[in-house]
Amino acid sequence: MADLKVSHSQLQVWSSCEQKWYYSYLLGLQPKVKAHYFSTGDFCHKGLEVVYNKRRDGASWDDAIRALIRDWKEKAPEMMQENVQSFNKATRILKRYVTQYAPKADVGLRILAVELHFEVEFPTPAGNKVVVQGYIDLLVELNGVLFAWDHKTIGSSTFWTQEEAMLDPQFGIYTLALRAQGYPVKGFIVNQLNVYDYTKFEEQPNDKLFKRLETYRTDDHLIALQENVGMMADELIAKREGSKKFIRHLSKTTCKGCIFRQPCLYEMKGINVDNLIAQDFVKRSSDREEIPEEKIEDMSLYALKF
Repeated sequence: MADLKVSHSQLQVWSSCEQKWYYSYLLGLQPKVKAHYFSTGDFCHKGLEVVYNKRRDGASWDDAIRALIRDWKEKAPEMMQENVQSFNKATRILKRYVTQYAPKADVGLRILAVELHFEVEFPTPAGNKVVVQGYIDLLVELNGVLFAWDHKTIGSSTFWTQEEAMLDPQFGIYTLALRAQGYPVKGFIVNQLNVYDYTKFEEQPNDKLFKRLETYRTDDHLIALQENVGMMADELIAKREGSKKFIRHLSKTTCKGCIFRQPCLYEMKGINVDNLIAQDFVKRSSDREEIPEEKIEDMSLYALKF
């Protein structure tokens, strides 16, 4: 039996481009400098983690935002060195979120966990041992019903639709994992923040900056999804342990904006890319650091194609 630990992000990368998976997960590479929109999303997630941890501990929303500001003032020099523009955008949207959009009434809402980590073994058709891991942004009880929350940052007011949320496998995989660990979650709440840099930010209505939607999975849907994950894991294991050649998906959709586009193109021309990789990339420091979704500010990539 082969051992493998994967995340939803790794499976997503594998299904889109094996060469990209090779760079990111087999070599463990990530860019030395993150794109601006990746940093903004990181700051938002870090800020929401601080805020909701304070709320879980019983602090008011006002105290939670004060704690966030204190936390970021202490870390500001380090954060701002990375990207001051991203830091300022994230601070602005989070202050607006907490003061005007977060569920202040707290009617029937109880925060059970923040950044809940899971590792669950999934069966595969070939009998391999595959562990799926991930992090749940929030686990909440809403009027006695268990929900998981996932924070999403986008770069326009084109929010996720119900169909897009239903077709995204992440929420199904995470639902399976939570139920396997004894959490009977009913569904996911997708908590969306629009981080587009509006010139007149204060004049934008909340419905242009924030949106939450609920998404659910039937038992049949979850069974089919688990089978698909097992088949993908078997393919990944076979490829990892077999041929060293990887498939490059040369398509406009897959390659446009890919962070590994340049070394990939050079390698196809027979050019050694060791120096390029050493100059532009570093090894990821932990399994939690994932390859970011390309063009996260362009939600057209999530649009359904018929």
